[in-house]
Amino acid sequence: MEEKEMKKLLSILLILSLVFALAACGGAAEQGEQGDQGDPGETALDWPKKTITIICPYSAGGGSDLMSRAVGERLSEILGVSVIVEDMPGGSGGVGMANLAIAKPDGYTLILTAMGATSLTPLMSDVGYGYEEFAPICQVSETPTVITVNASSGITTWEELLAMAKADPKAVTYGSSGTGGAHHVAVASLLLEVENNADLFTHIAYEGGAAAVTALLGNHITATASIPSEPYPYIESGDFNCLLTLATERFSALPDVPCTADLGLKTIGGTWYGFAAPAGTDEAILDFLEETILDIMAEPEMVETFENLACPVVLLGREDFTNKWIDNYNSIGSTLKAIGMM
Repeated sequence: MEEKEMKKLLSILLILSLVFALAACGGAAEQGEQGDQGDPGETALDWPKKTITIICPYSAGGGSDLMSRAVGERLSEILGVSVIVEDMPGGSGGVGMANLAIAKPDGYTLILTAMGATSLTPLMSDVGYGYEEFAPICQVSETPTVITVNASSGITTWEELLAMAKADPKAVTYGSSGTGGAHHVAVASLLLEVENNADLFTHIAYEGGAAAVTALLGNHITATASIPSEPYPYIESGDFNCLLTLATERFSALPDVPCTADLGLKTIGGTWYGFAAPAGTDEAILDFLEETILDIMAEPEMVETFENLACPVVLLGREDFTNKWIDNYNSIGSTLKAIGMM
């Protein structure tokens, strides 16, 4: 082969090798970009970087407080930042909710709230919020209202408590976590059904169910209306008698206690518990919290923790929980009007 033809061939080969090299580099770069986007270890969230606060709108030691701390501890382990619980009791949950409503919507302030604080309280009082100020994340539990007395009273049935009140209208006092709260409304509704008198028992409001239980221990009140978790240890020890659950079926943790349906009564009552953030919180953060908290609640250890609190795990995701929250808010007014609270 002549020298001129040899040089021409070498030039062609050099050009082809450069083309192949550039194509390979471009493919590698594209592959690298796709790998970065699909890496499950990466997250688009620049969050969290600091302590997260979970507001508990009821008093320390109650069911909300204990649930908040259980979930908060696990959330801290997963996120790698501190998660603290701040109890803000008062106003039937309104104080804590109002504080969340004005919190910065940056994912660092959450709440474990309940049906009464989200729906009943803002309808009965001017607390400065409705449902528009909040971004629901997920529901974690749902429990019935239970009516409990001190065993030293000698009262062992709902009928005996009712007879005491009918004999002396001032004889029966009962405590709950606040005026207009879910348990107050449930008992008032029950009394309206059975005696056409929502005020047959005298209601005394406390800053949380735990405070009402303490009052019952000291015999300062006749009964409590609360979620099962708050009087549960004393029911188990025999210090309290649980008379009734306001539900369509018996509560699994208290199978020997009759429910209102057993007595032929229609009234049911209770509350749900769920997490929320201030309205305007980044959708990506809300989605991440929804998925993470629901995963936490599905862990066997967490299910057992909630069962030991007599707060069974009942889960709803963001969409269903949001719809439930709004439906409660819009429908509860008729109940409040019927029992003279609105």
